[in-house]
Amino acid sequence: MLIIIQELMHRAFVETEGRAPRRHEIPKPCDHFDLIVGTGTGGLIALMLGRLRLDLETCKELYVRLTRVVFETDKTIAGIPYRSTLFKASKLEDAIRQCVREHTVFEKEGNDGGDEPELLSPLNAAQHSSAYPKRHSSNASTVSFSARSPSAQMAARPVLSSRYGNPNARLYDARENRTKTAVTAVYKGSPRGAPPAMLRSYD
Repeated sequence: MLIIIQELMHRAFVETEGRAPRRHEIPKPCDHFDLIVGTGTGGLIALMLGRLRLDLETCKELYVRLTRVVFETDKTIAGIPYRSTLFKASKLEDAIRQCVREHTVFEKEGNDGGDEPELLSPLNAAQHSSAYPKRHSSNASTVSFSARSPSAQMAARPVLSSRYGNPNARLYDARENRTKTAVTAVYKGSPRGAPPAMLRSYD
C-alpha cells in the first residue's frame, strides 16, 4: 500500500513540476488528501500519514518496525506458525502508542514546520522549560486520537521522557485545511458480517 501511495505522490510531483522528484521532494499525502481511512494495520498507516503528517520514507521505516511487534507470535515450530497469526488488538494499540510517542515531542502541531500558532500540549508544564529536549524539524502532532472515554483519558497520566513525547496524546486536530484520519474496527464479540465501527480523530 505504501509503495502504491509513494508512486502516486511521485506522479503528482512529475505532473506539477515537469520533472522527477528528489527523494526529499516526494510530496506528503497529508498535503493532498482531506481524509485518510484505514482498518487494522491500515489504520496505523492512516494515523502516520494523516494525523502525524509523516513523509512516506519515515512511514515505511516505522511501519516495518511496528508491524514486527504487531504480528509477533510464539506459536511456531521451527519458525513455522501452527496457529493463526492474526494480530491482537492490544499489540496494535501498543504499536500506535509507540508511534505517537516518537512523534509528539514538539508543541507545534502538524509535523509540517509551518507558522501555525502553537497549541497547548497535553504534557505538563515542565516541558516549557529550556531543558526540554528538542527534536529534528520533522516534528509531529502533540494532540492525538484516543478511543477511550473522557474519564479514561483524564485518568491516563502522560509520561515524560528525555527523548520522546506523550504516548497517550489525543490525535485530534481542530484546525481547518488539515487532513482528517479515521480507523475502522469491528468490536470484539460482534456477529459475523457485523458492520465496522468508525473511530474518528475529528468531530
